[in-house]
Formats: sequence, C-alpha cells, structure tokens
Amino acid sequence: MAADSKQPALGTKNGIVSLLLLLMGHWVMAQSASPDDSLLLRRIYDESLLHSEAYHNLQELTTTIGARLTGTPQAAKTIEWGQTLLKKAGADSVYLQKVWVPRWSRGKIASASVLYNGNVVQLNVCALGGSVGTNGRLTAPVIEIRSWRQLDSLSAKDIRGKIVFFNRPMDPRITGPFTAYQEAVDQRNTGAVIAARKGAVAAIVRSLTLSQDDLPHTGAVTYDSTVTMIPAVAVSTNGADWLSKALTQTPALRLSLELDCQRLTDVPSANVIADIKGSVAPQEVVTIGAHIDSWDLSEGASDDGAGLVQVIDALRILRTVLPHPARTIRIILYINEENGNRGGLQYAEWARHSGEQHLAVFETDAGGFFPHGFRIDAAPEIMSIFQNWRELFRPYKANDLTPQHRGVDIGPMKGIAKAVISLDCDDQRLFDIHHSAADTFDKISKRELELGAAALAGMAALTSEHGLSIPAPFSNVRAARRTFFVAGQIGISDGNRKKASFKEETKQALTNVQHALTSAGLTLRDVVNVTVYLRNINQVNDFNEVYRTFFSSPYPARTLVEVNRLVKDAAVEISVVAGE
Repeated sequence: MAADSKQPALGTKNGIVSLLLLLMGHWVMAQSASPDDSLLLRRIYDESLLHSEAYHNLQELTTTIGARLTGTPQAAKTIEWGQTLLKKAGADSVYLQKVWVPRWSRGKIASASVLYNGNVVQLNVCALGGSVGTNGRLTAPVIEIRSWRQLDSLSAKDIRGKIVFFNRPMDPRITGPFTAYQEAVDQRNTGAVIAARKGAVAAIVRSLTLSQDDLPHTGAVTYDSTVTMIPAVAVSTNGADWLSKALTQTPALRLSLELDCQRLTDVPSANVIADIKGSVAPQEVVTIGAHIDSWDLSEGASDDGAGLVQVIDALRILRTVLPHPARTIRIILYINEENGNRGGLQYAEWARHSGEQHLAVFETDAGGFFPHGFRIDAAPEIMSIFQNWRELFRPYKANDLTPQHRGVDIGPMKGIAKAVISLDCDDQRLFDIHHSAADTFDKISKRELELGAAALAGMAALTSEHGLSIPAPFSNVRAARRTFFVAGQIGISDGNRKKASFKEETKQALTNVQHALTSAGLTLRDVVNVTVYLRNINQVNDFNEVYRTFFSSPYPARTLVEVNRLVKDAAVEISVVAGE
C-alpha cells in the first residue's frame, strides 16, 4: 500500500491503538490455524490419496512374509523389509535399536474336547500367547466364572484341581467395541494367575469378540513368577456358549486339554528407526510409530500391518510435501508390542536420556479402519493447541479429539513427551478379526488405509512446523470501560504468617486478590491487567503454574518485574486492574 498522509502516526492515540491491535492479531494467529496450514494439509491428503504406496506394501507384507510373531525369522524379515522401504521413502537416516525380546512357540497341538451324552465334542481353541503347554493331555472338571466377584467368593477348595472357564463376554450394549474389549480383557490377561492362586490346573477364556463364530481369538496371557504357571487357551464364542449350556445340564462335565506350546529363551531383535532431520529445531522430535510383530494365526494385516505401512507412507508423504520440516520427524517400527512391549519400553528408556525433547509421539494401531480423529494424553495447555488445529481436519472427517491414547508402544513415553497420541479409528469391525485367523489382507480398505496415513502425516506436520510451546498466560491487550484498581497483595492471610513455600505464598496472594475483587462485586474474569513483583525471576515457572489455576483464556494483560525487596519480606506481590 502506498503511504497516505491521513494515516495516524504511532505517537497519536489512534496510532497506539492500531499498534496494539496489530500485536494482538499477531498473537491470535500464532495460537490458531492459518491458511497456510490448511493448504499444507490439503497437499498431504492429495499426496496420500493420489500416490499412496501403503496398500501395495501391505499386500507385499502379508503375502511374502505373513505372520510376524516376535522372535521368529518372519519378524526378522519384516525388520529388513521395513528398513528397505524407509530408505526408499527418503529418510535422512535409518538405523536399528537393539531390543531383547521373549520367544514363544505355539506348537502344532491345541485340542480341547468333552465327553457329552456319549459323544466326544471338540471345541475350537487356541493357546493364548505365552502360555505353557500341558505336557501331555490334561483332563479335569470345569467351573464357569462370569465375574471376578464370583471367583473371589469361591474358596481354594472349590477351584483346586479344576479348569476355570472365564465366560464374561464383551458387553454388546457399549457402543464402542474397543471400550467393551478393555472392560473384558482382564480375564484373558490375568485370569490364569488368579485361577492358579486357588489351585486351578488350566484356564479357558471366552474369545474377545462380539461376533458369534467358531474362530478362537488369541492374545497375551501374563504370569506371576510367584504363582504356578498353568496352561491358558481361548475358545470361540460359539464354543463358549455351547460349553456354558453343557455345564448347566451336566455340572460334573470334564474337559480334556492338550497344548504343545513352549516358552523359550529371549533373543535379540530390534526397533527400526528412520529420521527426517529438522531444519530449525532438530533436537525437538515428533515420532510416528506402529508395531512390527503380529500374532501367528493369520497374516496380521489389520494388527498391525496396516499401521506399519501407514507410518512408512507417512514418511514418504512428508518427504514429498514437507521435505525440510522445522523439527525432526521420526518413524519408529516397534518390536514386541503383542507380548511384552519390550520395543516401546526400550525406546522410552533411550529417549529419557537422549538429550532430545519429544514433543508428540503418535501411534497407529487401531486396525487400519476409517480414521475419525485422535486420542490425546496431554496437559490442558497442550491440548488447547491441538484443539486449535482440529477444524483443519473437519473436511476430512478426522477432527474428533478424545482424551486417553490407546497405543501400547507409546504408553511408556507418557511423562517424557508433551503429548502421547493414537490415531482413533472406527472400531465396529475391529474385533471381528482381531487376533484371529480372519485378520487377512482382504479385510483392509485401500481408501481407509490412505486416509489414516494422511491424518497421521498431517497432524505430525503441524506439530513439527509449529511446535508445542505453551503460550504465556497473559494477553497483550485487554479493554475495559469502568476500571477498578486493587492494591498489591502478598501471600499473607489475616492474622497468619507468610506461607511456607513460594507456590503456597503465590496461591495466598492470588486468593487475597480474589477476595478484594469479591468485595467490589467483581470476579477474576473481570481482571484486565496484572502486575507481578517477584524477588526471584527464576521462580516464574512456579508462579505461572499457580497462576493458571486462577486465570484462564482470555488472560489479562500482564507485566512481571523482578525486585530486590518486598514488604514483610514477601516473595511475590500482585496488583490488578479490573473492569466492566
């Protein structure tokens, strides 16, 4: 714009207001999405939907390698395969992080049968991951358990020498199957230990699915080194219903079980890590991860083959659309998610001492179905940053932001990274195939796979470009018509001495401000300006921590000054201006 003699000079009242509005506008833009962000996201989605390699890579993984149980040659082949694809996708560096992992063999025998009305009835079962074998055929009475309360009510005499049949279904009334799974999975994880404590000789667990079929669904069983390890199997939902009915009619029913699975010695394996180095703040890191290993009943297409190819393609997308990200973007292919999480634990231990700052750690392990948003664990101030970006994802129907991540691999990063985030996908079909022989390539939608990769790449890109710095808790500009001035308040209450700690003193000073405002019929929401005097400027972070519990956005304007001394040897004094 050409110069105009009618423009106000900065020295005039109108000029000062113009400058303040300009500063306020700059601050607002820094906290919210910009048109450039929208364009970046559009380019990321276009690249994924037009040029994705994820579906082809998944087909290759499932047909040439297949099941990838931790500690097997197939898992080792997947590590090599992942390295090759990450290099091809354009990573600056690709390297391995050594991880010692458990090794377990399913064996060839998983048989469960009962003699019922003169006929031998075979049940469809599979060993739970990590189970011990039966060392031949084991035959014993069966007792059905539908709740922990029921099991707790029984004595060791009631359980000793029996096979405990855990038959608590996933609750079909819960709209989200993942939530129903979480409420039922404890019986699979710890049922064998709790049953063994009361003398049980084996555990049989209803498969965790809402489907009524003949497929057993495996999953990890955990043991306690102080309790005898007993064999544990999953039975199909149809088999569980039949067994329950048979026990009602014949309570003395005996079940014969045979498993030849084995727990073996640990072996070396690795996480695969690939970096695109940040161009502005390379020490700040955003990770995107999925897990290499799968259970051995199927190809592991959904769990977590889909996640593997999504994160590999996310790197390719970002290298194409954002070749020089501001902060380092790291892809992690974790080993051993299914039966130990050794890969996730190893990376977190390394990250804790790496000297890097992990901003956000993402994981995709929700089956490769339609992505409708993200599940985020972060402080409220960090969550507000993601909330500012959510509208960018609305055109792609991926704008749901929900608390509580669901990623096993990234769980150990809580407290290390500022945000722990899992891709949140539609889960209505997930448990139809989860951990079963039905988890095959034909169950995966190419379109949904590509949308998931784009969502991950998009949110990671925004995090890389903007960072996750918490805005200071003050506004540059606040306005008021009538003003009220509150004299400086220190952290002493009527008749009491100064508080013992700085945070307590700050809290009391702000409480005193609050009381003064109340006496004038005002609240903290009416405060437009705050002046803070600190004797030690190094305590500003502690001050802000307490301050945020009293004030929220839009924050008052604020000035903070370090001084040598304050009245009554206070560490902090606060005065405010309020307005209507």
